[in-house]
Amino acid sequence: MDIICHGTPNTKIFQSYISYIEKKKKVEIQSFNFRDKSKGWGYYYNYTTTNKKQKIKTFSHHYNRSIYYQLFLSSAICRDSCYECPYATIQRISDITIGDCWGIEKEYPELDINKGGDLNFSKGISCVLINSPKGKKFWSEAQGEIISHPININRISKYNHQLSYPSHLHPLRSLYLDSFRKKGYQGMRNLFYKKRWKSLIKEFLLGWISQNMKRKIKLFIK
Repeated sequence: MDIICHGTPNTKIFQSYISYIEKKKKVEIQSFNFRDKSKGWGYYYNYTTTNKKQKIKTFSHHYNRSIYYQLFLSSAICRDSCYECPYATIQRISDITIGDCWGIEKEYPELDINKGGDLNFSKGISCVLINSPKGKKFWSEAQGEIISHPININRISKYNHQLSYPSHLHPLRSLYLDSFRKKGYQGMRNLFYKKRWKSLIKEFLLGWISQNMKRKIKLFIK
């Protein structure tokens, strides 16, 4: 069995990220889950901590609360091999492939339990590819335990690009890795916010210039 894989970040970056949270919140992280479904299917994560008094607390957030998560999804911190992965294709080497069935709400909305179907989209739907006779046999034996529907792989692969090609190399990846080597996760945070503020200022100025140009054109036409 294999998975539809987005990519794998360097473990040192993740460890630095965990250390950053622990130092900031003055806690010790006991577990970290990148696929928290307590708020529904999507990009949520949670982690459980203990403080000096051994009080246990769980935090749950959307991915946009985590710079690490955003950098991962944008393919900015994956390993070198991820950008040339020979397994990011519809031609799999395992008996069975599993992954998120992204795009099912667009391609097969009639399967949603709220629209007369028997699948609860809010809890997450898995995509399963049967790649060999052995995989087909296993899948047949498991039918009594699951709810499944045949789908067109070409319709789903549009939303799972790793079934067609590897993650694209992020244009700022080398800068992020260099900032990590110098100052750890904090260095990556600093660079992220620096680029974000530049982008926001640029968008604001372009929007302001555009609005002023529109006004001048209207005045000219009058």
